[in-house]
Amino acid sequence: MTQNLSLPAPLPVVFLHDTVVLPGMVVPIELDDSSRAAIDAARLAHDGAQDDAPTRVLVAPRLEDRYATHGVVAVVDRVGRSEEHTSELQSH
Repeated sequence: MTQNLSLPAPLPVVFLHDTVVLPGMVVPIELDDSSRAAIDAARLAHDGAQDDAPTRVLVAPRLEDRYATHGVVAVVDRVGRSEEHTSELQSH
């Protein structure tokens, strides 16, 4: 099932280690400092928006020697502030 999304530009990027995210998946992730900053930036941008669109980020693999050429748009479903600093993303 493919959804057409109108995307705001630009989207904050959440880089993931050792995790594959495909469209339609719901994935809990552990937030490092850069991922937490991207989620916070997306939430701040979302709070400033006038519509009720979901908070979105671009999820891409973290590569050592180059930028990823692919990724997936994900909705930040919920953010938990615990010892592990986890977030749950739903990809589209």
